[in-house]
Amino acid sequence: MTHVIALVVLVPVALIAAIWLGNRMLGQGGPTSSSNALGGFNVFQPTREDAELELESKRHQGVVTPAPDGDDPMKVDIQNNTVRIRRP
Repeated sequence: MTHVIALVVLVPVALIAAIWLGNRMLGQGGPTSSSNALGGFNVFQPTREDAELELESKRHQGVVTPAPDGDDPMKVDIQNNTVRIRRP
């Protein structure tokens, strides 16, 4: 019975000590420790990746221009709030 009580007490204490020491080693920033869970490298940055993709899409964005020959089948009249579509 005393062995069971000793195990119930010692196992959680040992786990808490191991977790505390592990966090302490990772957070010190010395030459043998790392600053984050990925070993000190900022590899996974989804917000930076999203920002770079957005900037890349802005670089490829162009200006929308009307047809140069004026052969547009749709005429929009803003004052009268009407749109006329010519049949082909």
